[in-house]
Amino acid sequence: VDVVEGAPDRPPDAGHASFCPGSRGGPRACETLGGAGASALAVADVNGDDIDDIVQGDAVDSDGFEPVGGTVWLWFGGRTGPLAEPRRLYQGMQWLVRHANEAGDEFGASIDAGDVDGDGYADVVVGTPGENQGTGSFTVVRGGRDELANAVGTGFGFRNDGVPGAPRPGRRLGAAVAIVPDPDGEGVAVAVTVPGAGRLEDAVLLFRRGVGAFAPGEVEAST
Repeated sequence: VDVVEGAPDRPPDAGHASFCPGSRGGPRACETLGGAGASALAVADVNGDDIDDIVQGDAVDSDGFEPVGGTVWLWFGGRTGPLAEPRRLYQGMQWLVRHANEAGDEFGASIDAGDVDGDGYADVVVGTPGENQGTGSFTVVRGGRDELANAVGTGFGFRNDGVPGAPRPGRRLGAAVAIVPDPDGEGVAVAVTVPGAGRLEDAVLLFRRGVGAFAPGEVEAST
């Protein structure tokens, strides 16, 4: 079993992410994955090649350079470990064109990966709890045969259909995300925390997939 571990940037201290290949005697010497910190990590097969990939969320802007709202690094797996060059995801790019890249968004503060739309490829769920003065949101970026699907990632916020509650600063939707078994036993659902919710029963939202892609208006959300 291989081990992936990391720590977030806490300026002036830099974070890291590492891959430690397994062996009969336990993990061997670890190798650093790039130079970014790890606010969150997930492992899943995003491109369907039967080799797990590493998803690294880096929500802290430690250098002041673009993108300032946070970055997700997607390290595709190979036969001997992660490939040398990761795919970089940030708000405003091809898969996230509807999302503005702004300081303090914390894109990548929480991460999970798994097949939420039932197409056989693991999808990436990214929390952005700092967006819009801490109102928060989360995004689903779909996996596909060519690394990622061509479809634009789907964003969920309090202004979207299927997301209960009003948008208010400090609610921090997406502070934590997790792909969990659906309560009905059919497929999976996405659990999302709302630390600033006004009521305890609204602090965790469960988004259950309906017919079609996992998108606002096609999911059933419950508290």
